[in-house]
Amino acid sequence: MAGLVAVLIAGAVVWVVAGRGADRPDLPADSVSPPGTRLPDGFSVPDGALLLGPVLLRGTQGDPAAGWTAVLAVEGKPLDAWKRLAGRIAERYPGSGVDASAAPGCRAPAGTGLVCELSAYSKASPATMLLQASLSQPADDVTGRYLIVLSASRLDLPPGMMPPTSESPAWRGGEAPAPRPARRAPEVGEPLAPSSVAYPSDDRRYVVLEGSELLAQWGEGSLTGGFDVLLRTTGIATAEEVAEAYAEQATQYEGPAGVEQYRSGRTAFTRYLP
Repeated sequence: MAGLVAVLIAGAVVWVVAGRGADRPDLPADSVSPPGTRLPDGFSVPDGALLLGPVLLRGTQGDPAAGWTAVLAVEGKPLDAWKRLAGRIAERYPGSGVDASAAPGCRAPAGTGLVCELSAYSKASPATMLLQASLSQPADDVTGRYLIVLSASRLDLPPGMMPPTSESPAWRGGEAPAPRPARRAPEVGEPLAPSSVAYPSDDRRYVVLEGSELLAQWGEGSLTGGFDVLLRTTGIATAEEVAEAYAEQATQYEGPAGVEQYRSGRTAFTRYLP
């Protein structure tokens, strides 16, 4: 698999880690994994979806299993892929009340296409695991597909406190809106996510850097701007070199970026905090 860099601009963190023409371009074969690919915590990539890049571990040196995120591109019908994932959530989190048959948590707000959201938690001791799943198509999407983001986080909460979970109303019925045509993938020097930055001037600040290409935007940050993207390395630059360049681009304060390194199994992770 080609080197990948996941950039979380919203929190100023940098992680090292079949098409239909211009409206739905090909996904690089060396950057996707098929349905059935195993994910952490007993999950797997559902039929009708592909895993983009590797699973992103959001751990620490002391706790590599503190959290993870998987970004999936939907190749088939989005509601079918979502219901398969919801079924697995219901199995793994039996107290969540998720009814997979009803495409839970899905709606179609005007102008945004299909949006689905679910959350569940387990009372595992000594920590609580919070699972969050979403399906959407970010504004600056370059894949022409809906993306599913599945994340789990280990929370150390006081006794008796539980994390908030989302409502999961059933889908109103009917076919899901088709995904929007893909935005043209930006070239080196062009804005990464022009619709998701806080200020217009940020278009010139957050750009595609030499040695990388935009694989997918999977998050849009908050009301104050920000975005989450997956980048694929190209040419002779290493993932570490590209990540360091993006960390420098994202630096908001004087001084070098903070660096955290840890291992999970045979995989080493480096996280930059500009």
